[in-house]
Amino acid sequence: MQENLILNWLETVWSRRPGGLLKPKSLLVWDSFRCHMIPRVKDKLTELKSDVAVVLEVLTSILQLLDVTVNRSFKSSFRRYYNDWMSTGNHDLTLKGKIKHPTVQRGCDWILAAWESVKPETIVKGFLKCGISNSLDRSEDDMLWNTSDSDTGSEAKCSSGTDSDSE
Repeated sequence: MQENLILNWLETVWSRRPGGLLKPKSLLVWDSFRCHMIPRVKDKLTELKSDVAVVLEVLTSILQLLDVTVNRSFKSSFRRYYNDWMSTGNHDLTLKGKIKHPTVQRGCDWILAAWESVKPETIVKGFLKCGISNSLDRSEDDMLWNTSDSDTGSEAKCSSGTDSDSE
């Protein structure tokens, strides 16, 4: 992940969420990834009238929705598509005889298929498990303590540089 991608996400996604173009005072909750803390990102958040709550790294596996519910199954599904492709043995080769990378289109197809394998009810349950709820009467507050397998995230390198720095 790179600084410019974070800034691009803030501009194209966060600022264009429903009501975002009006720049209402808002709260963005994200992890302590280094790129989230750099001055240009903080400046952009100030411009968008967004306060930030940072989930500490040690709490990511408990409080960050994607880590708790989605990442493991999504990555497993994507990896299965890649491994199936690798095992076919029918690949284009470079001039030096190495296997060419899958095409961008193929990778996007795998991402779409892997995402479609994530069940919506898994995401709904994840909100409850992370203690994120629309229930103002606190009737769902105890869902945070329901346990199941979770996938913990890993910190990635942050750079403001070139594509070679990305994951």
